[in-house]
Amino acid sequence: DTIEAMRMQESNGYRTENYMLEQAEPELSSCNGPQEPVDKECRSKMSEWCFQVVDFCKFNRETVSIAMSFLDRFLMTPSGQDAIMDRKVFQLAAMTSLYTAIKIHEPEAMEPKVVASLSRGAYTEDEVTDMERRILLAIEWRMNPPTAMSFVHHFMALMDEGSMSETEMVGTLELAKFQTELAVNTYEFVGVDASTVAFAALSNALQCADVNRGVEYEFLTRVSQAAEIEADSDDMMNVQDQLYDAVQNASMGCTSGNLRPMASSKGMGESSSSIHYSPRSVSAATN
Repeated sequence: DTIEAMRMQESNGYRTENYMLEQAEPELSSCNGPQEPVDKECRSKMSEWCFQVVDFCKFNRETVSIAMSFLDRFLMTPSGQDAIMDRKVFQLAAMTSLYTAIKIHEPEAMEPKVVASLSRGAYTEDEVTDMERRILLAIEWRMNPPTAMSFVHHFMALMDEGSMSETEMVGTLELAKFQTELAVNTYEFVGVDASTVAFAALSNALQCADVNRGVEYEFLTRVSQAAEIEADSDDMMNVQDQLYDAVQNASMGCTSGNLRPMASSKGMGESSSSIHYSPRSVSAATN
């Protein structure tokens, strides 16, 4: 079973965890200052930069999810500690992670000289290739992380054919995708399983679609059983609410303009099921 295999992957070699436990609150400063520890804001800025690059190159935005998985797992290792303590090293690691993700997961590779050029002379081609070697060794060549959006697609395959209209399906997928991208950009989701983010994003998105509540409940129950996810746990409720807050902040201009929903949907209805329904509408936050 594909979902089961992906769940095993994220629980073992691809697991991420909080590596800024001792860091202070993020400072609104640049990410290239020498000898300054990395903070959450710095990571967010580099994630936004990655989205800008893939959009400009017309690559798959999911490649950023893969790149940030490389980066986060690298920073969890002893080899990545200097990148946490020095923003210039961190920036090189982030740019190299994207370079590597593109090389592996996109049809066209990006040359090291392009990365060096994008850095405006801050790094050389040799520094890029040396950092790539460090990252790959540190993450033990695990370069195919299961992303939240890949879980979303596999979860949606469990929906009975004809249960949703094409418009409802497209709207649900677009809003789920938007939330998963915001999760990539937000440090608080480091350590949250991709499957959990996917389930929470889908739950929120479905609440915004005009889908029969019985169909919705049956689908989410089927997904929770297939992925062995506790749909009504406090942790799941917290993730749903965090995603809502991320959408709300994005709609207020608190994140990059590169992270924007394709469209908004109808408000959520009520349900008496055990599946958690946030008291706040995600679609309302995108209006």
